[in-house]
Amino acid sequence: MVHGPLVWAVALAIFAGGVFFVGNALWNLLAGMKSRSWPSTRGTITAAELEEKSDSDGTTYRARVVYEYRTNRGVYSSSRVFFGDWLATNASRAAAARRVKKYPVGSTVTVFHDPARPSRTVLEPGLNGYFWFEIAFGLVVAFGAVFGILNV
Repeated sequence: MVHGPLVWAVALAIFAGGVFFVGNALWNLLAGMKSRSWPSTRGTITAAELEEKSDSDGTTYRARVVYEYRTNRGVYSSSRVFFGDWLATNASRAAAARRVKKYPVGSTVTVFHDPARPSRTVLEPGLNGYFWFEIAFGLVVAFGAVFGILNV
C-alpha cells in the first residue's frame, strides 16, 4: 500500500520517540552501572517536597529532592536521586510521599559522584526499576510505529 507523506512523517516521529526512550534507557543503564564504582562524599538534603500536577488526565505526583555536597573541586547542588528519576512521576501520592519521607530536609546522605564530572551525582547508584519501564515503553512505541506503517 502506498502511504502519503503525512503518514510517513507521523510514523517516523513516533518511531524516533521510541528510539529516544530506548537510547535514554541504555544511557541510564551505563551511567547507573558506572555509578556503583564512583567515590562518595557526605551531603545534606536541602529540600524534599511532594510536587503535584493536575490536568485533564488526572493528578500525578513527584518527589523533588535537592541535596548539597562538597568534593575537592567545590560545593555542588543536585536533585538526581537515581538515573532515570525524571520518569518517576507517580499516579500514586503514597509512592511519591515515601520518597520524600526517605530524604527529610537536614538529613545527611551519601552522595556518589562522577570523579570526572563531580556535578554528576546520584543518591542511589546502580539500576532502578524505571529502567525496565523506559526500555519496554521505547520498544513498544518504536515497533508499534513500524507495525503501524506496514499494516495501514
